[in-house]
Amino acid sequence: MSIIPNPPPLLDPSSSLSPSDILKSKSQFLSNISKKFPVTLGESLSWEQNTIYGEVLFETLNEILTKSREKYSLHSGGVFYDLGSGIGKAVISAGLLHNFSTCIGIEVLPCLHSLSETLKAKYLKHKGKYQWLNDSCDDIRFVLGDICVYDWTDATCFFANATCFDKDMINYLSVYPVKSGTIGITTTQRLLKTHWRLLETSYKNMTWGKATVFIHQKI
Repeated sequence: MSIIPNPPPLLDPSSSLSPSDILKSKSQFLSNISKKFPVTLGESLSWEQNTIYGEVLFETLNEILTKSREKYSLHSGGVFYDLGSGIGKAVISAGLLHNFSTCIGIEVLPCLHSLSETLKAKYLKHKGKYQWLNDSCDDIRFVLGDICVYDWTDATCFFANATCFDKDMINYLSVYPVKSGTIGITTTQRLLKTHWRLLETSYKNMTWGKATVFIHQKI
């Protein structure tokens, strides 16, 4: 029996949709393809590996990327990274919300990486069926690896749920040699001001509650 569900009954793609309707449909599309992978599954699998799990909400990432695009020169194209991508929803969300050329998730736990590959397969199978997904990213990748080993120097924007990162990891992210102008988004902990300009601080909804979100730009 196929693990790929039938497409959901979404808004008619042949009609003239407003930007808010398109956003609503994209959110519904993500919910449908990821319905077998709730945040509680990620929490359970991570707990078994003695790690903590949480996800940025689709609506929250939309707010962050919209602000980065409209106020802080996040251009079209480029490469988005989720550093510690879990099941992969933030990577898919970024591909739906901004026309990145490539969206990549790096995850160290095999159990979560495996689920992200399944989510990717569902996304790619169904995205061509809806006209309002034509601007969504086709190049989605998930890497099983350590963010301290894998080369992500080509990032033009990255997201890191840094709530549980220790000081050494924050320092590592701060001095990592991405190019000047790269947008760096972190939760709870900010990057070092010696290497990053803090553009904005806000308080946003996450799956575990509210968290401080920092938008930075590499100096």
